[in-house]
Amino acid sequence: MVTVSVGRVFKVIQLDEEQASRFWDNVALADDNGCMVWRGVKAPNGYGHFAAKGTKFLAHRVAWTLTFGRIPTGLVLDHVVCQNRACCNPEHTQPVTQQVNVQRGQAGAKQAAFNRSKTHCVNGHEYSGDNLSTYKNEDCARLVDEMP
Repeated sequence: MVTVSVGRVFKVIQLDEEQASRFWDNVALADDNGCMVWRGVKAPNGYGHFAAKGTKFLAHRVAWTLTFGRIPTGLVLDHVVCQNRACCNPEHTQPVTQQVNVQRGQAGAKQAAFNRSKTHCVNGHEYSGDNLSTYKNEDCARLVDEMP
């Protein structure tokens, strides 16, 4: 028996050996990139879904749990090696906070994550407290006050 947590709600169920075997039967052997791609049902966003005992699980979370045990409370799995949402290779994922997962996000999200990680404006003024402004979304309040 293995305990698997589901999503942010963290519902917990026990998977028996037969269910665990059925899970791994839906995972392809590692490809050239080391990805172990989910061959079962996939959501429109690309994540694999595994159903057991009337509950849907994200396939990469099941793979992690079957391999390493419970995902630490308050953390999500980030595909740090391949960015392939259908990949179930537990070595390709890492438990991180949701904030870190978003900051590491794909394509268009990378710029937003980069901007969120900034602590100072280009002139060295710290982004904090009264020094925050939405003027053209590019200047700190100190510079806005200095403008003619």
